[in-house]
Amino acid sequence: PNVSISLIFLVDALEPDLKSIGEILNNSKEYSGKEIETFGIASEIKNFSSGDIYFKLNWKNDSIEVRGSFIIPEINQNSSYEVTGILQEYKGYTYIEARKIKRFVP
Repeated sequence: PNVSISLIFLVDALEPDLKSIGEILNNSKEYSGKEIETFGIASEIKNFSSGDIYFKLNWKNDSIEVRGSFIIPEINQNSSYEVTGILQEYKGYTYIEARKIKRFVP
């Protein structure tokens, strides 16, 4: 039991800023323009010839659009990702401008 408890603390120490999509949306004014880290399952992926990619990141009943350019790894439908980026609000529309995306294994 002691090992698993310390492992939980280790994960918390490594990922102190990982926020749920719901928490980000509920506090979007506070996080707007700031770097945030979140996670979820990708859907509605749109690739553009310019190298841009837009997709929805979903977790529980919440979703947010993620926008990025020349993103590695390739984003796959129904796969889980951790996204680091800047929360942007434009004319009442909220999205994440991705800086870094990696596969997320919950």
